[in-house]
Amino acid sequence: IRTLTEQSPEIRGALTEIRYSKGAHISDSAWSRLYLSGIVTSNRSEVRIKNPVVEKALSTQWLEEVERAKTGLLKMADDRRALGRLEQAKTLYQEYLLTGNPSEDKRAHAIDGLFCCEIEAGKFAEAIGWLERARWDRSRYPALYFTQRRKEGICHFSLEQYRESIQCFEECLESSTEDRQRVQDLLNLASALFRADAKQYCDRVIELYE
Repeated sequence: IRTLTEQSPEIRGALTEIRYSKGAHISDSAWSRLYLSGIVTSNRSEVRIKNPVVEKALSTQWLEEVERAKTGLLKMADDRRALGRLEQAKTLYQEYLLTGNPSEDKRAHAIDGLFCCEIEAGKFAEAIGWLERARWDRSRYPALYFTQRRKEGICHFSLEQYRESIQCFEECLESSTEDRQRVQDLLNLASALFRADAKQYCDRVIELYE
């Protein structure tokens, strides 16, 4: 069973899901593989590991060790963030940054992951703090850079740092080419200008809305 689990990312993911959410979200194909492999009981509505021996063999600690070896810390962190397990994701991102010597791109990836975790947790000041350590390179990764810049603008806006949010949204607007994104950038900038000083920026806000 351990060999099968080591060889299958689908089974490892499903087992992790069982540990954290009782298997409520695993797919039918994953459940079928678990059942046919003798890992879980036949009750599809309440997915449980079959017996204490199997449960001990597939412990959380062992699964994490396998995942680290097979997947790597950065991918593990991304997966945890996608599942909303923000504290676990943050721990893994930080561990990744402290181990080895990540490339500039991988470092930017991990920092962006931490930045996004803090935003999703509503910790906007902490999110901005991570960007002091690394950002996506604008010339090499423009899409990632501007996505990050927009989120940074929203952080500043949420903290009532309207002047800083204006700088972010102005830069994004200048680069917008896709119509839907450009409209959103216009609205973001107009909102920041209005909050910063409605009287001073009145004409500009009207111009943006037009």
